Amino acid sequence: MVDNKVLPQGIWDGKERPNKDVSNKERSLKNAGSKNVVIIISVIVGFLLLLFVVQPAILGLGVYQAEGNNSDMELLGQSIQDLRLQIDTENTQAAEELQSALTAKTDELNTKIAELTQKAGELTKCLAEQSSLYSAKELYEKTIDSFEVRITEKDAEVQAAKDENAAEITALKEEVETVKSSFDVLIKNMANNICCKQKVDNPSINYYTIENNKVLCSSEGTNQLSCFS
Repeated sequence: MVDNKVLPQGIWDGKERPNKDVSNKERSLKNAGSKNVVIIISVIVGFLLLLFVVQPAILGLGVYQAEGNNSDMELLGQSIQDLRLQIDTENTQAAEELQSALTAKTDELNTKIAELTQKAGELTKCLAEQSSLYSAKELYEKTIDSFEVRITEKDAEVQAAKDENAAEITALKEEVETVKSSFDVLIKNMANNICCKQKVDNPSINYYTIENNKVLCSSEGTNQLSCFS
């Protein structure tokens, strides 16, 4: 057991005393060495951590992010492709609907154009007929006017002829009456000559008649003889 008894200062106890400067240097070297060892160990540990922990984590994160980015890109690409397909489908459908509507409208317009063309032809025909009717009407009116003039002229001629005929008829009637009167006188004189002679033989004879252009004497009748006048 070491005796740690403290001796008075200045008295050497026969033991070798260590040099304080050397001890301090050694202590500093030891401390420096310890620090260097700690630093080296820390660097090694850090390097090992970086090599075995941080780097795989970073790589894993990168791989995860890359996978996530690739997955997002794939989803985005699929979405874009689906969107393009949908747009193409909608464009195709819209184009087909537009083409169908355009075809229907074109057919409708063609039908209306055909109807209008037919009506235009009918209208042209009607206008031609109307023009022909107007011409016929003008000719008819001119003909009617000409006929009216001719009728007026004929009416005047007829009226003149009537007046002339009336005068002639009157004259003829008068002539007939004159001829009849003369004929009656002639017949009466003839009957008187014939029947009066017969009356000498037959006193009952007082009348005469004319039958079949012959004078017949009789005792009865309406035409009385004038044998003594």
